[in-house]
Amino acid sequence: PGTACLLLGDPFSPIADAAALVDEILPASPVVGGISCPSAPDKPSLAVRQKGTVVATPPGSVVGLALSGPRLAMHALTAQGAAGVGPTYLVTEAPADHIVATLDGEPAVTRLREALSDVVKSDPRVAELLKNALLVGLRKKGSADDNFLVRQVRGATSDGMLLVGDPSIVAGETELRFHVRDDV
Repeated sequence: PGTACLLLGDPFSPIADAAALVDEILPASPVVGGISCPSAPDKPSLAVRQKGTVVATPPGSVVGLALSGPRLAMHALTAQGAAGVGPTYLVTEAPADHIVATLDGEPAVTRLREALSDVVKSDPRVAELLKNALLVGLRKKGSADDNFLVRQVRGATSDGMLLVGDPSIVAGETELRFHVRDDV
């Protein structure tokens, strides 16, 4: 029978160790999963449901599930649970890993304020969603589709730069759109 595994962890979990353990135990099995996006380091972002109850796991947890069956086929797709808000900007200055200084030539925090002030006025649901997390979607400049790789905004500097949870941002090559965690 075919076996496939699903692993979900938060950013503070030993997800790489868990994946290595699964690879050791089930070396020929596909493993898919993802990293959750907690609203704060001390807040749970994973839950396990058992017999009608929901138990939140502590921060740093990994949840795994092995599926098996003679007709099992696994097809993975991404649903990042985020809704884009405001326009898409070109990252015009990124002086170091995880740092976005300017978007379309203006300080990143200025662009954030502009984008969110317009959206919050027209959609009050966004203001509520912002209480959970501010995210950014990243993609290569000129992408034909509207797909973004969603990452967490970890903070801002006093001079208007954003600290983003992705080291691969390249000025002039990366487009950024602000996102909020969707309530899915």
